[in-house]
Amino acid sequence: VALVFPSVIVTDGDYVTYLGGSALDNGTGIALDSSNNTYVAGTTLSPPSTPCSPPCTSLITGFPITTNAYQPALAGSNPNAFVTVLGSSSDVVVTAASGSPIPIPANAGVGATFSFNVTNNGPNPATNITFNANIPTPYSVAPTANVLTGGGSCDNNLSGGQTYIPCHIFNLNAGATAVVQVVVTPPTQPPPPQISVSCSFSVNNGPTTSCPSAADQTDNVVDFTINANPSSVTVTNGDLASFSITLAPLLGESYNGTITLTQSSLPSIVTSTTPTFLPSATVQLDGTGAQGVTLNIQTVARPVSTGSLFRRTSCYATWLPLGGLSLAGLGIGAGRKRRRWIAGALLGLVAGLLLLQPACSSNSSNVATSQGTAAGKYTITVTGSSSTNASHQTLLTLFVQ
Repeated sequence: VALVFPSVIVTDGDYVTYLGGSALDNGTGIALDSSNNTYVAGTTLSPPSTPCSPPCTSLITGFPITTNAYQPALAGSNPNAFVTVLGSSSDVVVTAASGSPIPIPANAGVGATFSFNVTNNGPNPATNITFNANIPTPYSVAPTANVLTGGGSCDNNLSGGQTYIPCHIFNLNAGATAVVQVVVTPPTQPPPPQISVSCSFSVNNGPTTSCPSAADQTDNVVDFTINANPSSVTVTNGDLASFSITLAPLLGESYNGTITLTQSSLPSIVTSTTPTFLPSATVQLDGTGAQGVTLNIQTVARPVSTGSLFRRTSCYATWLPLGGLSLAGLGIGAGRKRRRWIAGALLGLVAGLLLLQPACSSNSSNVATSQGTAAGKYTITVTGSSSTNASHQTLLTLFVQ
């Protein structure tokens, strides 16, 4: 490193610049860091130039200072101390990578990848490049970023409502390109119509500037809907209840995914067979078209109570005393031997009466059968779960008479 002061500073032969003003300037020290930044210290009596924000491209007539200078004006008539940092000359540009984002459109619940090219057009190497990926909110899965090429890393530890992911590219030679990828997963409840990723960056420890608008990337978000028509059906117990269900892309966008249908009932419903989706419980959506299925629920007829085993309200056992009275009448005026025979017959009738008396305890007897589908209102929840991690439901009402 050679120092020619107050007019010219030459650093490793990489670049030449002028440092100084219109009055007496005196350099006392110079140093170079690992990022090729040159630090110059000394004293000056030159009035400062108009402050500018780097890179300063306008003609400088006084001692060059920036808007964040610690002391923007001379203090008194004595020489004032100064420290100046001369950075590397690196023209770094950020553009959207070809074909980004992927996929187009993005499916709700599935990560979409946004890629950015960070290119150093030279003439010097660029170091300490900070790339900030501005992420959309809300999100169901925390976005992530990584430096795919160029050597670097990203801090994916989002906290405290942070809306960007900082990435650090350590070194980028002239003509080289680093690729930063950002993965964002659109939420499913509800999905946003679009997701967008923008960025900002700084080079050689310089100020942070926004990426050009051409680098900003937006992706439409697609999802599916599930509906039933009609959503309410009334049947008599034992009949088949059928619901027509339609699955379709949201807002007519193209949607690709395999959707698996399941159902549940509240309260639980008695059916003769497991409710089924026809032609299949698996539906493939591919493009903008809708697909229909039918949910069949076979109810069970409730049993009807049987009548009495004997329809007459009288009991046959009650006829026994009549026979006994007849026998008793026959015994009147009979001899002793005959009366003994009649007394034995009466005892037999009484015993028969006691044995047959339970038949008179009830005039009906029900036959036990299995329980059918109870009358009432049932809420059927149909859930569609997609291979894209999206899930939606529709509610059906079944009235059983």
